[in-house]
Amino acid sequence: MFIAAIVMVAGPAFAQEDAVRATHGDWEVRCGAGGDCYIFQLANNAAGAPVIAAAIQPVTGQNAEVRAMLRLQAPLGVLLPRGLEMRIDGGEAIGAPFLFCDGSGCISQIGLGEEGLATLRRGAAAVVRVYSIQEPDTAVEARVSLMGFTRAYQDLN
Repeated sequence: MFIAAIVMVAGPAFAQEDAVRATHGDWEVRCGAGGDCYIFQLANNAAGAPVIAAAIQPVTGQNAEVRAMLRLQAPLGVLLPRGLEMRIDGGEAIGAPFLFCDGSGCISQIGLGEEGLATLRRGAAAVVRVYSIQEPDTAVEARVSLMGFTRAYQDLN
């Protein structure tokens, strides 16, 4: 199973002031003032506008099946009941609810097990789909490149 769990716990938001420690392909390794580090990518839609912020952070001391948390931030104005959908290299769709919205956007989290991390390492791209409250029947898609994912994630450990 790709997702070990969909976790309904909010974590720290993506902070613009977090320092970029390294860049690997399309992923940045960012660290906050407290020393917590994560990998980050801003994903654009087909028109080149940023739509999804993606961050992955290792998880320690929790459920043994969950190794990392994938946090996805969509802009305000998404249709909350539909949640978001993610597909890696055209594979099975993974759905996740939005947990909350704040002034910077709406957050969804997906707990990743070893199999999920392996799928990301092997993959080329993940397509994330959300729906707008203005056009609820039309999906807005953003492509999250997986180029450099393996190296960036290794850099966290």
